Amino acid sequence: MDKKILIIIAAVAVCVIAAAAALILLNGDNSPSEKVEQTDRLMILGNANNDDYIDNKDITTLNSIIKAGTWDKKTHPYADANNDGKITESDVDFVRQMIQKKEMKIFYVDRDGNIDNLMYPLTKVVTVGTYTANIAVELGICDKVGGISGSKTWSNSDMWTDLKDKPQISSNSITADIGLVSKVGGVDGVLTTGIDNADDFEKANIDVVKLDYSGENELGATLMLGYFIQAEERSHKIAEFFDEVYAKLDKVVAKHASEPVMTAVVVYMEKYVYSDAGSHGSIADKAGIDNAWKYNSGTDTANYLKVAAGSEWIRNENWKNASVIIGQEKWLYADGIDVEATWKAYADYYSSIKAFPKKTCLVNESMTLPVQVAYLMEWLFPDDVESGYGDKMHQKYIDTFVDALSGNYDVTKRGAFFFTGENRS
Repeated sequence: MDKKILIIIAAVAVCVIAAAAALILLNGDNSPSEKVEQTDRLMILGNANNDDYIDNKDITTLNSIIKAGTWDKKTHPYADANNDGKITESDVDFVRQMIQKKEMKIFYVDRDGNIDNLMYPLTKVVTVGTYTANIAVELGICDKVGGISGSKTWSNSDMWTDLKDKPQISSNSITADIGLVSKVGGVDGVLTTGIDNADDFEKANIDVVKLDYSGENELGATLMLGYFIQAEERSHKIAEFFDEVYAKLDKVVAKHASEPVMTAVVVYMEKYVYSDAGSHGSIADKAGIDNAWKYNSGTDTANYLKVAAGSEWIRNENWKNASVIIGQEKWLYADGIDVEATWKAYADYYSSIKAFPKKTCLVNESMTLPVQVAYLMEWLFPDDVESGYGDKMHQKYIDTFVDALSGNYDVTKRGAFFFTGENRS
């Protein structure tokens, strides 16, 4: 598979110098680049106008770029539909085929910012990890999932009712076995955030679709997978849900723009503190407040710190003045969780440094990010967000995007999702 963006500089004879000059203009900055600008939405080459769709508006944008004779890669990072390093009529033809949903090789930006490709459309996939399984459920494509990565926790989650009986394609939740996938038969895609044996699948003509299916990049992965597997209508509805929550958050945060910014210490599974650069630590910024630990690549050796009772876990003095503690737990969607025991674990770890008495919550990290944000928003801004907003948006998510539970699952009575010192039970 092609892994890099190729910036092509044509070597031309004197008789075509003018044409070469035009080509350089269309390439914009013609210095080599291994990465592409990421927007965390529909990062598929051919999305020339950088929205959530591949449609005729992209053709209009491409024609404008060609007419202007210059390509602004910052404004149109995905315009080079055929990934040949220039914008020409060939890109227009390529996008026309994409709109017509032809079977073809298409290009996209993977989780590392590199250009990868796959054969469109995906028709049968396997999922590696819980986040990819969640998105398969959200998109309503469980019938196109041929196998799931093995995990002892699968049977405990109501979220995966339509997946838990699928064949296992590995012995744990973060790998995929080429032999087991081959036994499934007909698989053309592996959904993963990254696996060590990707070459095995590529040799078998099975595309490894490496996206960031969790955290702040979840929406982009959802939109892209929705396109790849022809579930675009559903993916756009998911995007509307995300945008509804984030638009409300923007209004609330704007209202408090002149006030001191609240800060949070983000603790995962009672054992790890995450910086703002960590996949878990980004939840603070996403919820409209600051992570107290600002990652410094010059001094910090990792974006998280493992801690234990009595250890010196506050390396930055600003942590001691944090407004809140956000504790994340991976409770899945299951009953029978001992919340009191979890609170005790937090208290045991942090009472010696008097951190636990701060305004503290526990949030179920298995929930999709906008649902986590909805709960946090209600908790952090109680004067601006109506009581019950978190449950309301969570219920909407379940009823709209989890087909097996729709109309049959009350988030106020099932599972463990969001707790504070005032409501733990």
